[in-house]
Amino acid sequence: MIVLDSSVLSWMMRPGFAGLPPEVLARSKVEPSRISAISLQELGVGFGREATWPAIKDRLLDYAPLPFGAAEAVLAADLQRDIQRPHAKSLLSVWHRDLAIVATVLTNEASLLVTGDQGMAVHARRFGIDVALVAAPERPASRSS
Repeated sequence: MIVLDSSVLSWMMRPGFAGLPPEVLARSKVEPSRISAISLQELGVGFGREATWPAIKDRLLDYAPLPFGAAEAVLAADLQRDIQRPHAKSLLSVWHRDLAIVATVLTNEASLLVTGDQGMAVHARRFGIDVALVAAPERPASRSS
């Protein structure tokens, strides 16, 4: 099983998404693709106020989100004790959610698909998770007024 990280899902929800690269599609035909309930929460915050949220939520639920229960919570706490907390408060909630997703991937003995070789990928590899990378195109520069 391969778990699609929130970054991959967010990329997939953008207008103009042309599809996952062929190597990822080939892998997903061999391994089922799932998401973490934590990613569902993250994307619900990010997309929840948009008119398209009901359709996005339905697409995400099609991935049968893996639950975050007691076993995952205990493991996430153990992982967090092993990794230094970020100094910036703005990064603290991301650190908590990333390690909750890592704990979910570990308890389900899955692989992880991410869009960048930092943060989440580093944490996942540290705990022996097979990490696959997909290069998401950069977001268009925002216009300043």
